[in-house]
Amino acid sequence: MSLNVIGLVSGGKDSFFSLLHCIAHGHRIVALANLHPEEAHDPNGEKDENAENEDLNSFMYQTVGHQVIPLYAQATGLPLYRQPIIGHAVQSGRDYSAGTTTGDETESMTALLQTVLASHPEANAVCAGALLSTYQRTRVESVAVRLGLASLAYMWKYPVLPSATSPQTQTDYLSDLQSSAFDARIIKVASGGLDESLLWTNVASPAGRHRLSRALERLGLLDADSYGSLLGEGGEYETLVVDGPRTLFPHGSIQVDDADRHVVHEGGGTSWLRIANAKVVPKEKQVGEEDKKDTVTVPQPGLFDTRFVDVLSSVECDLDVSSSALSLDTLSLSEDSPKLSSSSSSSPSSSQPITTWCVLPQDSTSITAATQTIVDQARLRLAEISSTSPTASIVRTLVVLRRMADFAAFNAVYGSLFAGGPPNPPARVTIACHLPQGVDVAVYFGVVSPSSSGNNNDNGRDGLHVQSRSYWAPANIGPYSQAVSILAAGHSGPRVVFIAGQIPLVPATMELPVAAFPYQATLALQHLWRIGIDVGVQWWSSAVAYVPRTTDSEALLLSQKTAVVAQAWRRAHEWRPKSEEDTEDDDDNDDGPDLWDRKFDSRYAMYGGGEKDANPQLPDWHVFSNITDKEKALQGGPVFLAEVSELPRGAPVEWHAHAGYSQLKNQGSQGSSVLTRSWIDPATKVKTYQTVLAHVSGSDADDSDDEDTETDAKKKEVMRLVQTVEAWPYAGAPAKLPELADVVYVDTQSISLSVGMAAPAVPCFSLWAGNGERLSAVVVRTSYE
Repeated sequence: MSLNVIGLVSGGKDSFFSLLHCIAHGHRIVALANLHPEEAHDPNGEKDENAENEDLNSFMYQTVGHQVIPLYAQATGLPLYRQPIIGHAVQSGRDYSAGTTTGDETESMTALLQTVLASHPEANAVCAGALLSTYQRTRVESVAVRLGLASLAYMWKYPVLPSATSPQTQTDYLSDLQSSAFDARIIKVASGGLDESLLWTNVASPAGRHRLSRALERLGLLDADSYGSLLGEGGEYETLVVDGPRTLFPHGSIQVDDADRHVVHEGGGTSWLRIANAKVVPKEKQVGEEDKKDTVTVPQPGLFDTRFVDVLSSVECDLDVSSSALSLDTLSLSEDSPKLSSSSSSSPSSSQPITTWCVLPQDSTSITAATQTIVDQARLRLAEISSTSPTASIVRTLVVLRRMADFAAFNAVYGSLFAGGPPNPPARVTIACHLPQGVDVAVYFGVVSPSSSGNNNDNGRDGLHVQSRSYWAPANIGPYSQAVSILAAGHSGPRVVFIAGQIPLVPATMELPVAAFPYQATLALQHLWRIGIDVGVQWWSSAVAYVPRTTDSEALLLSQKTAVVAQAWRRAHEWRPKSEEDTEDDDDNDDGPDLWDRKFDSRYAMYGGGEKDANPQLPDWHVFSNITDKEKALQGGPVFLAEVSELPRGAPVEWHAHAGYSQLKNQGSQGSSVLTRSWIDPATKVKTYQTVLAHVSGSDADDSDDEDTETDAKKKEVMRLVQTVEAWPYAGAPAKLPELADVVYVDTQSISLSVGMAAPAVPCFSLWAGNGERLSAVVVRTSYE
């Protein structure tokens, strides 16, 4: 769907390049918007001329070169709206909570966009140039959501995405600027090694890039882990766009004569240009220009990373329709399915880090009424945990609807539960299943047990909440986060991460591709991987792939879809870059948190700055305590396929990782490590998988490698977090569903659910193990050992 976009422009390269991508995707730019420094006055009320020699140095907005911004209206032919920046950075954290403070400079953007909307009520989206800065992106998103605008950030993660022409290489951002005909001049340098000689250098030219690269190389800031420095994302430099493609700059380019550029020196090696005068130079009309008016060619990243190009190829090659087809008629179905029920949910166990609340509706007159009773019940129970920020205790939710058509109505009420709460609501998975009669919705809340953290909200909760459309991963639509993590125990050490369900949307368009099931399953799995990498996940405990009910006319049978899912999961774990396969060295993997997080977020301090072994890998084989454990885990944790009724947006597959583990730091007998184990009960034929996260805390485990005799005397505390997955064979259903579980998947042809179920059950039409075996139930539970 085409959007009417307000372009937030600072004058820098990223905001204009993002606008060009908006146009390339068929959106229409209706206006430009800019925030500039408030005019300063002396004690007599006269304009303070000395203020022209000071840069605002805002955390949020580029202000150097703001004198040139009015010329963009003439050069682009677009209406330009400007307002002064009021306030300063009151909230300096990565995430932003509107309404909790006053005087924050972010709210200047709110007032500006409200002014634009008054003149352009057709506008329904806003575009910004956030490249790697979570700080900027979250603030634009906060304002956009409150104003009902879609947020577009096509530059988000752009430098770390694969090239469209060669997935083995990353995009070359500055080269893409050059091929798009931009002229972006350095107008400020703020790094000791970048001196004023670089001012007015065009970074979108080969010569300019070479000069910039040489300067950064002398500083030791030019390697695979420091791509952000080359783009100025660490504040090394700022740019001013003076020209661009005719699509954006049809009427002229901006000219600044040498005599009108004055160097201003600040402390700490910072220099910038004060523009005394500038003008728009008209562009000559080119032959055939009218014929090319609606044609926009702009470099775009490729859809698949190298890993998942290989995964897709592997899945497609291994899919043998003739040999893997399995008719469900050959399976022995139970005539008399045991009917399971359970008593009311018992009190949370002190051995559970997260308790799953199975909340069912108390009013079934409508989906709105049913959801409201669920929200009311949740509020009452949360009030017993915390009186200040109760919803912060919820870290994951599994929403089970009877009909996916009810999703919008459900969402409107469900979102009210988190209004005024933390900026990162819980990660959410949504599916539609054949619920018991009279139950139209069930919500399973994963709530941090107070006893697991020592006090009500001291669980180190953190989240990833990307609401902007980009090339990276799908924007979250609705009141949920892509990821939420908490400390596994105590106040430091490893973290448990929960990821939202991932369907195969093309991130830039937020539409499902028209493609075969292997393609869709691989794309959705890549989304899971990218989000996991961004939040530092090093190991997945287990996963399930939901698929909608299969019809006889479908090209692939369930057994084949199961094979695709299992092969994709296995190959994603086995894959290594060519350099690692040759050297058997995992240290060169480029997966990891974004530049902003690595530089400013204390969670990633353990990874260091630019060290080549700094970035977490997924999977990270270093987290296994010995080579035997690693060999056992090479194919990843257990994976299952669950056939349900429907999925969001009519998707053909949705990946749900039950848990990820991050900030694992294996140091032999110290730190954190992972152990996987499995066994089969000879009597019941139940296969049990366990993922054990072990952490040794104490000053010697966390801070020191000292092996003297004093170290042995230091007190150690061992934490063992165990996720247990039980897979019940189709011929042997469990006698009773456990209530204290994370989730229980049930094949309803083998087991019938009662209306008053207290277990967090997901009724499935069929349930499959990764090896193609049909199952009656899969039970997932997490506990301390």
